[in-house]
Amino acid sequence: GSARGAMGSEGWSVASIALADLESARSDAMIALADLDELYAAARTARDTGSGDGPAIAAARDQVSAWIGDEDQILASLRRRLGG
Repeated sequence: GSARGAMGSEGWSVASIALADLESARSDAMIALADLDELYAAARTARDTGSGDGPAIAAARDQVSAWIGDEDQILASLRRRLGG
């Protein structure tokens, strides 16, 4: 069955608001990723990629990037189910 219901119905409206909340959370993750990118760039500038914080920052950045990729797939699926 479809999760979207009739466009404009109460169920559709509730689902649309929930999707907007999820998209907002994804935006917060993008801000965190940008912060990690900035930290990583600073570590590279300091030539700290082989030791110190550089590898840890890179690992965190890769993990957040993977989470965002997963979120993108889920959001796309939910948008299709909602009809948008």
